Amino acid sequence: MLYFSGFQLDLKRKVLTYQGQRVELTRKTFDLLAHLVQHPQQVHTKDDLITHVWNGRVVSGNTIDQTSSKLRKILTDLCQQPMIESIYGQGIQWTAPISNKPPKSRSFKPPLTALILITLVALFAAWYVLFKQPTDKPPTNTGVVLLQLAANDVDWEVQSASNYLQQLVSFASQSSVKSVADRPQFVLSEDFIQNQQKLNPNLTIIKIKPLAGEQQMTWLIEVTQAQQLLIQTTVSADNYQALMSKSIDVLLNQLELSTPDLHGLLPADAYIMSLYVRGLHSLESNQLDKAKQQLLLATQEQPSFHLARLKLAETLNQLGQIDETITTLDTLLALDIPAAIKVAASTLKVRTLKVQGDYQAAADTYQQLFNTPINAPPDIWLKARIEYAAVLNYMNQTQQALGIYNAIIDAHSDTESTAVLADVRVAKASLLQKQGDVAGAQHESEQALRLYELNKDLVGMARTYSVLARIANQKAQYKLAEQYLRQALNVTESVGHKLGEGAVLNELIYALMVQGKHQEAWLLNNRLLAIGTELDYSGMQMAAYQAFYEMSRIQQNWDSAARWWQSYQQLAEQIQDERRLVKAQLFQVNLLLDQGITNGVAEKMARVQSHIDTTDEHLMQPGLDVFLGRYQWLIGQQNTAIETLLKAKKLAVEMADYETIITANNYLAMFYLAQQDPQKALNTLQQSTPHQPFAIPYLRLKAEALLMQNKNIDALNTLNTCQQQAAELWGPQEQALLQKIKQRLEHNPEQQLTAPVNPE
Repeated sequence: MLYFSGFQLDLKRKVLTYQGQRVELTRKTFDLLAHLVQHPQQVHTKDDLITHVWNGRVVSGNTIDQTSSKLRKILTDLCQQPMIESIYGQGIQWTAPISNKPPKSRSFKPPLTALILITLVALFAAWYVLFKQPTDKPPTNTGVVLLQLAANDVDWEVQSASNYLQQLVSFASQSSVKSVADRPQFVLSEDFIQNQQKLNPNLTIIKIKPLAGEQQMTWLIEVTQAQQLLIQTTVSADNYQALMSKSIDVLLNQLELSTPDLHGLLPADAYIMSLYVRGLHSLESNQLDKAKQQLLLATQEQPSFHLARLKLAETLNQLGQIDETITTLDTLLALDIPAAIKVAASTLKVRTLKVQGDYQAAADTYQQLFNTPINAPPDIWLKARIEYAAVLNYMNQTQQALGIYNAIIDAHSDTESTAVLADVRVAKASLLQKQGDVAGAQHESEQALRLYELNKDLVGMARTYSVLARIANQKAQYKLAEQYLRQALNVTESVGHKLGEGAVLNELIYALMVQGKHQEAWLLNNRLLAIGTELDYSGMQMAAYQAFYEMSRIQQNWDSAARWWQSYQQLAEQIQDERRLVKAQLFQVNLLLDQGITNGVAEKMARVQSHIDTTDEHLMQPGLDVFLGRYQWLIGQQNTAIETLLKAKKLAVEMADYETIITANNYLAMFYLAQQDPQKALNTLQQSTPHQPFAIPYLRLKAEALLMQNKNIDALNTLNTCQQQAAELWGPQEQALLQKIKQRLEHNPEQQLTAPVNPE
């Protein structure tokens, strides 16, 4: 016990009281207080607090500042005495006197009227929390539960029944439930459990061990909390339905995780229970048609078995039967179902609508959900909020999505939810990269990667490698991007994650394309299109169409490029995706300008500009300005075209959009050469050098400028380097320039002295 300024701090029980009344603190706020009062003479830096309060976990300085401010305010509001002092440039220090002996003054006893007032306030607070809490935030977490089946080789029915038990605990309680079976790929069960205990010392572990019984079904239930055994009991029954009922009674009532709500979660008899368990087994075995039949029969036998209907919808969704999925979910949502089922069903419906590209319907589904008072488990609510942020992102409402991500990160930064934090940070990084905030995206990706490593989640690491590669591409660091993506591809292939494999392939194809490795990129793109077709995933198919279009355009195969552009636009029209329709406009503009065609280009660019002005996709602006400059040049507005390209380059520099910087510099150099100003062209190209521009057209333009300055040998050397670096894309234009240089050298073998380029 430690005493200070009317406070009593019980370090063993982790309780703080003030004048006899308990003071509610979050876990990290208490840990910070305990560390400060036990080291009152020390100035605590942020590194010290990360080590001793956050146990070396990844937290931001902002999280530490917020926790310190929260603790300071709680203490000061109660006793009006400052106890925590900020030492400028160093850290914080405890200043109040501390004793390990209780004060001699008698304890404070409030009068009866005060007790009545406190009671009334408490009742009002309880009513407010239960019935008036914001519906778009999850309720307070009442505990984290880890479910473990203590056998590697068991009868499939026992395995499926234990999975059903996990569903019951998840949907019937207010606890966050994890399963050892859901651990990251390639992580051993015991390693996963030890890691979870390290992350959450108060973790509750439920271990189910099947026992051999002569006539009855039997398993041993062991419950430990904070590594202390709480319950060890044997449960037996004649059938799984009775076994589940007894097990739930043990877990939810005796353990007091929360008040159970089993409405719609338990089947009426052993036959329906058997159908459902067999349906779960079919799902685990990827026998989707068989699972559909079993789950459909279970819902027909007992229409009020809502959990079976939810699983049926999940099965239909995996089968790609979208209309049946939506119909099943709409029926389920119209019934009187538990809150947890309602949130889970709404989330699945949104996910299905999102794949279809119907983002507005997805957003409407969530708004309807959030406007309804629901007290669902916090982890189920959390999944819903993350999905909602993804929908907002697709609808270009990026600030609202960013707000949700930031709120989740702030709420979980002092918890053990490393997996959630990692997923949200990756999503936030992707959003920031899309907005042009490269530094922010890099920071969030690195934080996510460390969290995934801490959680030993290889698939999560692969997803983060893809985001890091995207950032590297934006910086024109293509070889680094390729390395990231090959690592990610190895992971997704090894675990058979088709959707993840397609996402990585999409990024890798781009990294290869910009390096001129079109043969490998084309082969991988065929593989990407096959996966997209197999999964019936329009987004993946469109990514493949875009890559085929880009490669055909670069190779100046205009007919092929036009066909792939049309395939992209037709699918965008089919799914009514406004953002992709705008991208299709950009593709067509690029293709027309490549061929020197200006008819209709202005109208198409105006539509893209309107899209940028009404959304947050500012990253499109520099690229569109480059197109505008090219268009102005073609219609004879040469000075205006150069001004527009300089403006595009300036904006690209602000956004760290190195790709557009390189593209703008290439066209500026091309225009300067047309104006017979080779030195200005060389100076402009020199500005691209730090960003590692690809050989064509960068080195070709440089060779043209050197030739114009009569630096024939330098021009030849530069173009030879270009041929080595871009052999696959070496075309008639490069070959004609090479012949011109050789002819010049034949007539004039002497070369002027090479003067160093003087950048402006």
